[in-house]
Amino acid sequence: MPNQPRHSARPPAPRPIPQAQRPQFFAQAQALLNQRQYQQAERLLLDLVAVERKNPQLLHTLGVCQIHKGDLQAARATLERAVKLAPTLPRPYCELSLTYTLQGDYKTARELLERARGMAPKDAVVLHALADVLCMTGENQSAYDILAPFKNNAQKDINLALAFAKACERTRRPDEGIAALAPHRDNQSLNLQGRISSLYQLGRLYDLAGNYDDAYSAFTDANQLEQSDYNPDQQSTIIDMLIKNWTRDALAASPCAQQNSELPVFIVGMPRSGTSLVEQIVASHPQAFGAGELPLMLHLTQPLLPQHLAHYAFAHVESPVKITQSWLDQASPAGVEALQRLDPAATRITDKSPQNFLQLGVISRLFPGARIIHCQRDPLDTCLSCFFQQFRDGPPYTHDLSHCANYHRDCDRLMQHWKSVLDVPMLDVVYEELVADQDAQSRRLIEFLGLDWSNACLRFYETDRVTQTASNDQVRRPMYASSVKRHERYAKHLGPMRRTFAR
Repeated sequence: MPNQPRHSARPPAPRPIPQAQRPQFFAQAQALLNQRQYQQAERLLLDLVAVERKNPQLLHTLGVCQIHKGDLQAARATLERAVKLAPTLPRPYCELSLTYTLQGDYKTARELLERARGMAPKDAVVLHALADVLCMTGENQSAYDILAPFKNNAQKDINLALAFAKACERTRRPDEGIAALAPHRDNQSLNLQGRISSLYQLGRLYDLAGNYDDAYSAFTDANQLEQSDYNPDQQSTIIDMLIKNWTRDALAASPCAQQNSELPVFIVGMPRSGTSLVEQIVASHPQAFGAGELPLMLHLTQPLLPQHLAHYAFAHVESPVKITQSWLDQASPAGVEALQRLDPAATRITDKSPQNFLQLGVISRLFPGARIIHCQRDPLDTCLSCFFQQFRDGPPYTHDLSHCANYHRDCDRLMQHWKSVLDVPMLDVVYEELVADQDAQSRRLIEFLGLDWSNACLRFYETDRVTQTASNDQVRRPMYASSVKRHERYAKHLGPMRRTFAR
C-alpha cells in the first residue's frame, strides 16, 4: 500500500481531556474512523492516549487508524504496546499481524494470528484475519477448512460471513458463499466498511456463479457507498498540462542523471490491465526481482510535487524545469540503492505502481538506463474490472464507470505522448496477445529486458512469491483466457461507459 506524502511538521501538543469527557471523545474518534477521516481520528486518539497511556483499547484503536493512514511503522509500535499491556486479548494481535502482512512478512503475520486463535478459537475477527493470510499465500483450501465448521454462524456474524465467502470464492464454491453473505446485504447496522466489503464480495460470488445482473447490482451498490470526490475535468487538465510542458525540446534542455543503471524496470498501465501478470512473469526469472507497487517515485519526487496533492494516484511533476542537477545527483543513486537493497543479486527489479505513468518524463531523466513496460488490455474489460475491484486506498476514479473510462482515455493520451518524446526503451504488452501466445510474448518480454531466456517464466504460477495486489489469486494459476471479453457478459449495463469512450 503506497504511503501518501507526509509533512515533517511537529504534531501539536496533546490536549488535556477531563476524565468525564473521555468516553465522548473516544466515541467521536470511532465515528471519524468509520467515516475514513483518519487524520482527525488520529489526532483525537493521540490526545486520549496521552492521558491514558496504559489503555490497551485506546492503543488498539489508534493502531487501526494508523494502518488506514498507511503509517505502518507507527501502527506497529502502537499495537506492540497494546499487546504488551494486554497479552491475553486476541484482537490487537490481528491488527499487529496486518502490519506484517502489508509489508510481505506472512510468516510473522501467521504466527501472531495462531497465537490469537489459541486464545480465542471461535473469535470471528481472528478467524477472518487468519483466513485472509492463508488465502494470500495460496492456501485457499486450508482457509476454507478452518472456517467451514463455523459456516452456520456466518449468517449472524459479518466477519465470519466475509471470511467464509472469500474462502468459498477462492475454492470455487460460490453458492455456499452467497448463502452465508446474502443475508447481510440489507443489514443497516453494519458500519460503512463492512457494508462495502460485503457488497464487493457478494458481487464476486455472483459473478463466479454466472448471475451477472445480481453481480452488477452488488458492485454498483458497493461503489455508490465509496466516498470519492474525483473530478475528471481536473484530471484531464493535469494530462493537458503534462503534454504541453514535457516536450522533446524541454526534455533535451533539462539535466539528466549521470548514472546509467539498467536495474530499474517500470511496469505501467491501467490497474487491472495485466501489470501483475507481467510482473510475475518477469519475477520468475532468476536474475529479476518483482518489487510490486513501490512508493519509490512518490518519495523521490516529493520535493518536486505540487504542494496540494489530492491523492497519491495523481502524483506528477508539472514541468522539466522543476528538475535540477543537484536533485538528480541525490535522488538517482538513492533510488538505485533503494532497489538494490530489495535484492542485491538481481540485475532487473520491477516497480509496477500504475500511477508511475504520470512520472515517465521524470523517470527518463532520473533513471536513463531504465526500461518501461506498458500493459494494455481491452478498455471495456479494464474499466469493468476496476469497477468490480475493492482496492485498498485505491484510485478514486474506479467508483464510476464513466470516470474510469475518462481516466483510461487520459492514460492513453499521455502514453502516446511519452512514446513520441522519450528516448527510454518502451515495450507494449497486450494482455489478450499474452494470453493467446504465452510462450512468444513471454520470450519477447524477457528479450526486451536484455536477459537470457528462462523456462521458469512460463511456470510463473509456481514462483514462491506473494503479490499484494488484487491479482494475488490470478498469478498463482496457469495462464487462462476466461477474463478476455468479460465485458460481454455485462453488455446491457455499459452504455454510459461506451459513450464516454466514443466522445
